[in-house]
Amino acid sequence: MGHMTPENQMLRKRRSISRDKRLRTGLFGLTTGEHFVVWVFRTWLEGPASRLTLDSAFQVHCGALNAESASECFARLVETLASHSRRTLGFHRAECIAISASERTLLALIAAAQVGNTDFAEAVAEWLVPRDAAPGLVLHATTFAFMLEVSGLRLPLRVAQPVPVADCL
Repeated sequence: MGHMTPENQMLRKRRSISRDKRLRTGLFGLTTGEHFVVWVFRTWLEGPASRLTLDSAFQVHCGALNAESASECFARLVETLASHSRRTLGFHRAECIAISASERTLLALIAAAQVGNTDFAEAVAEWLVPRDAAPGLVLHATTFAFMLEVSGLRLPLRVAQPVPVADCL
């Protein structure tokens, strides 16, 4: 998977931080939709053995009618990101409560696509991948965002906030 194989993803040990900071910068502040996207992405990176778990999660969160389509849209998004990423992206393990700047960027891309903020989605995509690959990434993010929305999973667009980076325990 390009730059995001488990062998080279940025999953380094991080120093301990205060409980208050973890609550402000970790998964605790995310909506159900955001938490689902982060968990799905982290679980995907664990490899093929985790794919059955993902299928079940898509069934639960997206319903039987939308699960397969949502999963396929997500796979195209990840494959595009993996094959064109400009840099190694930092993602935590699935069980970690912290959230990385790369994970927040992925959420921003999908949220922008979901609310129809094409300019912001394109800017985020061009930060993640080269300009020629950005339209494909935006297309897949938009399709996945639509599947989330029809399943009742909304992602808020958090553009005015600084991007805090939490350390893993």
